Amino acid sequence: MNDVDDDDLARYSVVRIADEIVVDLMAKACGVDYADASRDAVEMLFADVTIPVASPRTLIRTK
Repeated sequence: MNDVDDDDLARYSVVRIADEIVVDLMAKACGVDYADASRDAVEMLFADVTIPVASPRTLIRTK
């Protein structure tokens, strides 16, 4: 994560982080931005940490 600069999401469409797993960071996917996706986000529990994730409806919109 140290290789990601503060402005990378503004400069690039996709920022890929490849470590133990590959994660693509995107400010917007198919016209859906974070503010829009967070409106109906679903909370999931992973290792005792609650993480907001895109709802099934939002995931379908980004395909």
